[in-house]
Amino acid sequence: MCRLMRNRQAKHRHSAMKNDVTVTADLLRRYDRPGPRYTSYPTAPEWSQEFTGVDYKTALLRSRGNDEAGGLALYVHIPFCNERCLYCGCNVVISKKPEIVGKFLDYMVKELNLLSSNLDSGRRLVQLHFGGGTPTYLSPHQIRWLTTIIFEHFEVDSKAEVAVEVDPRVTTKEHLEALRSSGFNRISMGVQDLDSEVQRIIGRNQSLEET
Repeated sequence: MCRLMRNRQAKHRHSAMKNDVTVTADLLRRYDRPGPRYTSYPTAPEWSQEFTGVDYKTALLRSRGNDEAGGLALYVHIPFCNERCLYCGCNVVISKKPEIVGKFLDYMVKELNLLSSNLDSGRRLVQLHFGGGTPTYLSPHQIRWLTTIIFEHFEVDSKAEVAVEVDPRVTTKEHLEALRSSGFNRISMGVQDLDSEVQRIIGRNQSLEET
């Protein structure tokens, strides 16, 4: 499927280069409308109750023995944040009570058990991404523990990208040490604006020094 997508994209780029597109007021009106968030796939409007847990399990089992299935990419959503940033559209849980993480991690282990038991054991994890929310809402110990559990369920490729989103306001040196020792090799952080008035308005007070 990935190869097919790349071929289609190449053909699209080639045809776009051959045909000059004239940007008209009509064209702008046609596309000047809100669209779904593009940071997830499928996008939110595609989700429905019609695709059940049974369908999901069937799709996982169907991928077994498929030589073209390739490596696995695993996204782990950590929904917790200390405060809400007013621009955020992600699924978040705002709380200053870190003890709520325990129950979440229990369910995470159950989901990992279900997922790994329905996939080929030979397929390697080539991408792992912790997103949020704020993944460093977890304590350094919890980060190490969760990563260890994941690596017990999946064989990790030696060249895997292991990435995490961090909030500089709550990420400590101990967090960074835990991430590094757990195999993370890529960090991304959000910097919406360094203007203090903009930061006040959007509820994201994050100084240049902190960043």
